[in-house]
Amino acid sequence: MSKVLKPDYLGHRKRIKAKYKRGGIKGWLDYEVLEFALSFTILRKT
Repeated sequence: MSKVLKPDYLGHRKRIKAKYKRGGIKGWLDYEVLEFALSFTILRKT
């Protein structure tokens, strides 16, 4: 039976926020910090 794969971008914002809760932004790359900040300012359309 073949497994249906979901696109890896689904849940991306949730994973970024979970990563922040685990250890803050110390050690993050610049683009990760930017993505985290933008996740609060740019609302996702549904």
